[in-house]
Amino acid sequence: MSPRISLISLNVEHSKHLETIKAFLEREKSDVFCAQEILDCDIPFFEKIAGPLVFFAPMLMLSREPKPIFWGIAIFSRLSARAHEAYYYHGDKNCVRMYEKNNPDATSHALLYADVEKDGEVFRIGTTHFTWTPDGQADDAQRRDLNALFRALDTAGDIALVGDFNAPRGLEIFSALSARFKDNIPPRYDTSIEGSPHRNSIKRMVDGLFTTPAYEAYDVSMASGVSDHYAIKARVRSAQ
Repeated sequence: MSPRISLISLNVEHSKHLETIKAFLEREKSDVFCAQEILDCDIPFFEKIAGPLVFFAPMLMLSREPKPIFWGIAIFSRLSARAHEAYYYHGDKNCVRMYEKNNPDATSHALLYADVEKDGEVFRIGTTHFTWTPDGQADDAQRRDLNALFRALDTAGDIALVGDFNAPRGLEIFSALSARFKDNIPPRYDTSIEGSPHRNSIKRMVDGLFTTPAYEAYDVSMASGVSDHYAIKARVRSAQ
């Protein structure tokens, strides 16, 4: 039987749901945990419950006292990590900007991926937090960033990619991703946004798990009651 890894992805929404996330991650004990909207000051908290940090990619700064904090994406793993890479497809990794209200273009966006090893087999797991639009409809900024993300993914090669894509399934951006990669979220799920905690109480499937042909995702499900987004749970193995 070929090795397989357990994978969880979650938009953690800053520090707002740490207790429910803690209970969930301690129960699941996944091999790899991918987080979006994580604060760098919370990394030690997550390392205690999700395994060592592989890499954190900041996307913007938030004003706090006594010093600003960084907000971004991260990968944690209980497995040995052999390599990692952060490819910024929008913004400059060396100059992450301060949050600007009503200016989403000030936010950097990265494809973060890591190679983790289990039983002698290496798996490439990636995550991203894609460009946001207020109504879920594609705009020129999303189209620009999607093309840049595709170039980054071409460089990354075979990958299992999770994240918050800020683009509803069935519409332009999600459909473009699904045309190039396999969409592994079961059709029975019509939203990945948790109605009560989320500020807008909207129903949209914006979180995803995409794979290239080298990987097979199975036992894919979504868990509610963790954050303002549903958590994605899956197992990943090499395609036979």
